[in-house]
Amino acid sequence: MNAKWTLQNHRDHAWEYFKVHAQQRMSLFNFFVVFSSLATTCMVGTFREKTESHVVGIGLGLLLMSISIIFWKLDKRVRFLVKHAENALKWIESKYDLEECHDIPHVVRLFTDEEVLTTDEQPLTYAKCFGWTFLVFALVGLVGVILSVICLGNP
Repeated sequence: MNAKWTLQNHRDHAWEYFKVHAQQRMSLFNFFVVFSSLATTCMVGTFREKTESHVVGIGLGLLLMSISIIFWKLDKRVRFLVKHAENALKWIESKYDLEECHDIPHVVRLFTDEEVLTTDEQPLTYAKCFGWTFLVFALVGLVGVILSVICLGNP
């Protein structure tokens, strides 16, 4: 068995690693949004008139806050793994002998030149958007807990 890898072998390995973790990140986020939306809907249902399920509303609000924190931490870890793969792909791209044309990055160096081509006009990243989503659902959970406690105290 030949244990010597070519640059192509390294690229394929790094790309598969990147792909797995990028897909995992999107799947986790999608699951979070669906689960959190369902929990929010159920929590809001506990505020209907003549509903005596305010304790359930407290539980759902706490669950929503907890799940938001857990998924935020999971996203942070998977984001690190994706960045790790991006760095490997950037290194591999740098090993290919591609000519630069008038100081314009070569278009084939997708990972290497992304940071160069990204401008301040594009300030939103997946990390920021996901972070805001986690925060909003956590705050919805907090508001739900507070309202449920108020409703529990005022029968």
